[in-house]
Amino acid sequence: EIVINTIHTTAKNNKYVTSKYTILSFIPLFLFEVYKQFNNIYYLANAIAGYFVQVVEPITNVLPIIFILVIMGIRELVEDLGRHKSDKEQNEKTFTIIRNNKQQQIQSQNIRQGDIVLLQNKEQVPCDCLLLSATSDTGLCYVSTANLDGEANLKPKKPTCQTDEHSLNEFIGKVITQPPINNMHLFNGELEHNGRTYFKLDNILLSGMRIENTSNVAAAVVYTAKDTRVMQANTKKGVKNSKLAQRTNKITLYTGVLSILLMVVFPIVSATQSSNFHLKFVTFSLESQVISNVFWEKVVVFFLLLAYLLPLSLFMSLEVTRLLNMGQAECDRNLRRADILQWQVQNPNKKLSQSPYSQESQYQKSVTVKNSICVENLVETDIIFSDKTGTLTKNQMLFHSLCDSESLQVVKIGEIKDAADQHYQVKRDYEDVNREMLFQLALCNTVIPQAKTVDENEIIEFQGESPDEIAFAAAAKVFGLELVKRNADSVEYVFRKNFEYKCKFQVLAVIPFSSARKKMSMIMQEVGQPVLEQHQQLVKEKLCVVKDGFAYLLPESMGLPGRMFVLSKGADSFLLPFCQLHGLEQQKKIEAAVERLSVKGLRTLVFASRMFDQQDWLDNWSKVSQLDEMQPDYITACKVIESKLTYNGMTAIEDELQDNLKDTLMSLLEAGIRVWMLTGDKTETAVNIAKSSGLSNYQAKYLNLTQTSLTSFKTIKRHVKDDESIVKQLLQSLMEEQKNLLPKSMHKQYDKLFGECLQINAKVQSKCSKVFSFIGNMFSCKQMNLKLQKQSSPQSITLVLDSTLYTLIKQYKLEPFFFTIAYYSTSAVCCRLSPSEKAEIVELTKKFVPNITSLSIGDGANDVAMIKAADIGVGVAGKEGLHSCNNADITLPSFRFLKRLIFVHGRFSHLRHSEIVEYSIEKNAILGFMHVVYAFLNLFTVQMIIDSMFLTLYNVIITLFPILFATITEKDVLDPEKSPILLKTFQLKFRPTGNFMLLRLLKSVYVSIVTIFSCYFLSQNNIHQDSVSSLGLESFLLLVILVVTSSIELFLHQNYYTFFTLAAFALLVVMVTGLTFFEGLTLTFGATSVGVFDQVDVGFWVKVLVISILNTMPTFMYQIIKRLWYPSNADIARRFVRKNGCIDPRKQTGII
Repeated sequence: EIVINTIHTTAKNNKYVTSKYTILSFIPLFLFEVYKQFNNIYYLANAIAGYFVQVVEPITNVLPIIFILVIMGIRELVEDLGRHKSDKEQNEKTFTIIRNNKQQQIQSQNIRQGDIVLLQNKEQVPCDCLLLSATSDTGLCYVSTANLDGEANLKPKKPTCQTDEHSLNEFIGKVITQPPINNMHLFNGELEHNGRTYFKLDNILLSGMRIENTSNVAAAVVYTAKDTRVMQANTKKGVKNSKLAQRTNKITLYTGVLSILLMVVFPIVSATQSSNFHLKFVTFSLESQVISNVFWEKVVVFFLLLAYLLPLSLFMSLEVTRLLNMGQAECDRNLRRADILQWQVQNPNKKLSQSPYSQESQYQKSVTVKNSICVENLVETDIIFSDKTGTLTKNQMLFHSLCDSESLQVVKIGEIKDAADQHYQVKRDYEDVNREMLFQLALCNTVIPQAKTVDENEIIEFQGESPDEIAFAAAAKVFGLELVKRNADSVEYVFRKNFEYKCKFQVLAVIPFSSARKKMSMIMQEVGQPVLEQHQQLVKEKLCVVKDGFAYLLPESMGLPGRMFVLSKGADSFLLPFCQLHGLEQQKKIEAAVERLSVKGLRTLVFASRMFDQQDWLDNWSKVSQLDEMQPDYITACKVIESKLTYNGMTAIEDELQDNLKDTLMSLLEAGIRVWMLTGDKTETAVNIAKSSGLSNYQAKYLNLTQTSLTSFKTIKRHVKDDESIVKQLLQSLMEEQKNLLPKSMHKQYDKLFGECLQINAKVQSKCSKVFSFIGNMFSCKQMNLKLQKQSSPQSITLVLDSTLYTLIKQYKLEPFFFTIAYYSTSAVCCRLSPSEKAEIVELTKKFVPNITSLSIGDGANDVAMIKAADIGVGVAGKEGLHSCNNADITLPSFRFLKRLIFVHGRFSHLRHSEIVEYSIEKNAILGFMHVVYAFLNLFTVQMIIDSMFLTLYNVIITLFPILFATITEKDVLDPEKSPILLKTFQLKFRPTGNFMLLRLLKSVYVSIVTIFSCYFLSQNNIHQDSVSSLGLESFLLLVILVVTSSIELFLHQNYYTFFTLAAFALLVVMVTGLTFFEGLTLTFGATSVGVFDQVDVGFWVKVLVISILNTMPTFMYQIIKRLWYPSNADIARRFVRKNGCIDPRKQTGII
């Protein structure tokens, strides 16, 4: 219960929060997220252990950790500050409210339940409200729901009680409704004010709606902030992890397990051999010690030494590179809007803040990356879940064609893009448009004309519930019948045919369109216009009928002058059965015309009319119209009107697609990425868009899981009474049909996936089994080598699903059937879905195929839930609100930019990060295994082979910057955007793979053995003497060999050498030279380093050169053999580029 205009202290405010952190919560939450990872816990334990056994300087373990935390913290802060900024903009908007009988202006975040919000035209509704009153010509409140369902058409909302401003100040009432839920189509309750009034969704203003064509609105606040329908429908945004990082964590986990194993084995050997130490090393002596004490001490010591197996610099390198890649994507000129780019070229000396686009959001201008981790995930995308309206289309309906009742021929009218276009010239061939169709286009709608000033000229702009209706009104205007005014019960037009004539019609009743009926009807009556007697003959010739001194424009075939008539329009399959056609021949011609239009992906509507004289029906309609459309009385009343109709013709409407949409979708599909359309729009519209956009080709086999297909199936299976059995049998029949379309070689995999889905769906895990399952998945290397193979079929298959069937599938727990069908379909079109249902489908794919990478893209608040549920959330900055962008990881001005984002930035980011991972693990493995090999030479006494400060510099500084510089511009192909097939083959095996990392680790063992034993034999006289300076020289020699070897390895794995590669090499030379000079001048690197610079001679550098060549020879040979005899597709593409200058997918390149 919510009391209106009387605020209690417990009333909730409207503060909107999407950010992750606050000033107080940042440090604890950030540290919690960081130390959920195994490697970070390992490093922290290592740093703490360093203070108990000081085999290395403790500070050398602490400083790198602090450095990593600072870098990661900066990245998190930068990303979260963007979310705080958008929240602040939302919360600080000012609104006028009435609270405790007083008007006041407050910020949106201070609005509370029970306030009366006063809104004006064009204002956005800040929270869920009950509409009390509205000021407009019709007495209704019109709202745009583009930010909720992606549709720009206006929706009418009915006030519960019309109240003037003075009465509002003293308004007292009580709202009783259900608790907050996530169903955006259900909002019922009652208002207690001067009696009891029941309300439903038609009386509710939801958060995110925008007031249109209504000067003043008063509404009582019901739900605020997180309790609003939009926020309830939006799932919580979980932490999105890098897929590459997940594989990296497994590799580091295996390495950590290996180090722990060695940490236990070596102390045992060391403890048992401690008594024999003085026999081999006579110069040194050890006091007698208890073996158990020696063991535990050596455990800690080896724990410190073997920690170098895990690359600490890896995670610093990844954090820095992610920020750099994020900046590269945002600075890419090819990811900016073309009009903005053109303005910048024409005005090179001006800033964007001085442009006409300065008032637009940054989201609307160019690509914005808010989560850098998601950039590297892009290339691994398996399924794209896309909204339709505003994402795949521009939400701009174009009148395309009409087919009248006489010719039954499709006549293309052309694109009528703007109803306000005063300069559009109608071709002479279309001046005599069929009069019946002209009046159908103009009258059979609820469009509202709105005056608008453009360049000091007043024009008429149309607003309506449906974009189709707006297109009809625009077409009628072009053909000569213009809507100029609409009142609550009448509508006025101007007829232009060589002269202007005003006409007026009364609107007696409207039977609205619904998804179940798929048609709408209007009962109207023309108001005759008086005509002077001397003009009557002229009017008869130019217009239609003159009766009793009044002129009537409506054709007599549709209605008698001054009498009531019915206009109907709807889907052909729902309206034609109620039309009186002239034989079978006419029916076939109509069906052929529908087919001709439909195959072009156009939305077709049939128009029909009839005369009407049943006044008693009108008297009863006021009561019947309040019933639910599924009530028998409502259905009966509709049948009375919508029967015995005369067919007038049909129209075709085109929903204009986004620029370059077809090329983008075709490239994504060619690259092996599935695209599923998830929309709240009706099935016919969605299927048409799928056809016209290229998502589903015209030869595709459609598998329908819709209410219509279920009804047809019930007719066949009349003997089955159980609904669950009917739905299950329908799914099974579609599975059998699909299997028959697939090659027999895929049947086994098809059944295997279905069986696994059934097991997952039936599995109920206890807490204990969940723990064991988690541990098993953590150590499993099942998905380390190959991604899930993408199956394809020669037959294009499109699955069509609507909300009714999806609800039944959930209710009867038949998700495995649905998912198997969807997974083996070329594309899927899911219609009439709520925001929460969109998110559920995204979650469903992750449930049945856990390693799948999903991307959701949308432009409205209704898409936020699925954007948060996916691994990668992409928001499209549409014209109506930025809710999706505020909650997305990446934002785009248009869908077409997704292609370049995935093919170029996703690919290169993944490639660079993979190289960093492989390089870092290999160079640290060399360092760790060197200590292991050296341990065999000193009876496991854990003698440090390299000074701890050197180790820290090597781990954090020396090897960090070269890899960063080298990978800034690293590419495997110059322009992968032009060849989608490269991405398809790239997706089959992602780096780093388990097998490849095993080879690198084995190579690390090889390098360690070669390095230690080469130095041992080349410097045998020095390494066993007690000369302090000689020990320092050998330690420095090992460090230089290590640096040179790892650097050569890095350069051997590069595909292109650029200025940054040269800079990395130069930086490396400078650092090694500087170390060589300063090492002997300070005690920072230990006492053994004093005077080392004086001992560096030609022999020192010869040793470095020879041993480094031996170390890198396997890699050199591997690269030559691989690129010449076993080239990858990227190798082939590079050869083709060198010969032809670019990749042309139309030419034969040898890529498979």
